[in-house]
Amino acid sequence: MKIANQSLRLGLVAFVIPMVFMYQPALLMQGAWYEIVLSLGFAAFGIYLVGICLEGWYNGHLSWLPRTLFLIASVCLLFPQLWIHLVGAVLGITTLLVCRKSPFSSNKTSVVKKMSN
Repeated sequence: MKIANQSLRLGLVAFVIPMVFMYQPALLMQGAWYEIVLSLGFAAFGIYLVGICLEGWYNGHLSWLPRTLFLIASVCLLFPQLWIHLVGAVLGITTLLVCRKSPFSSNKTSVVKKMSN
């Protein structure tokens, strides 16, 4: 069952992206160059935040609060309106910075330190 849950978490983005194509044709390189660049940037950042949310790891194991904030930010980044993109980007960057300075983790030992021991 652990393998099934892990594969679901890793493959979920592959099922979400085709749905985003319907709402953002700029991801299919249709539209002005600035729309394409903005859509690709916001979508890439949203996918990154979905990965953090689903894995529950960013500078340590995350509790439910930052994972929920990452999920909200990633959903906002995948909507087609610019103001929702900006809200998601601000929320995602703020949560990343807060988790970097004082991570919401139960185990603050990094993976690199664990592997070197």
